[in-house]
Amino acid sequence: MAHQHNHPKQCDGGPQGAGSKQSQDQVSTLDRARDMASSAMGKAQDLASSATERAQNLMSQSRDIAGNLGEKAGSALSSVGEQIHTLASTLRERVPQEGMLGSAAAMVADGLETGSQYIQEQNFDDMVEDVSTVIRRYPIQSVLIGMGVGFLVAKTLRS
Repeated sequence: MAHQHNHPKQCDGGPQGAGSKQSQDQVSTLDRARDMASSAMGKAQDLASSATERAQNLMSQSRDIAGNLGEKAGSALSSVGEQIHTLASTLRERVPQEGMLGSAAAMVADGLETGSQYIQEQNFDDMVEDVSTVIRRYPIQSVLIGMGVGFLVAKTLRS
């Protein structure tokens, strides 16, 4: 007759081993989640930094462009001022100095001279501020003048 031994089976997957394995899986999952979150945070910070840098570059380029436009506008205004001055001088030379026509021509030439000096002495930003001040002070008249100028430009473009 064979003798049977009842020895307890040793198994790594017993109740204690299963709990330990499950605990290790949870820690491993948490570590992976932390790593992923950290990686995502790093990428988000890199993207934010890159976006900030690009925005700063765009702002710098915009300032440069605005500065160049301001210089070009100032140069163009100076040229216009010189042309107005030339027109005033031509008007004084070619129109009679006496009588009603002479008085009217002198007034127009004086107005042109004043405008020419203003344009040559002021920079573009000062002119914009002056125009804004006049529009705020005389809003109805400004709208009417704008409509009149628009009408004249439209009429000229249609011809």
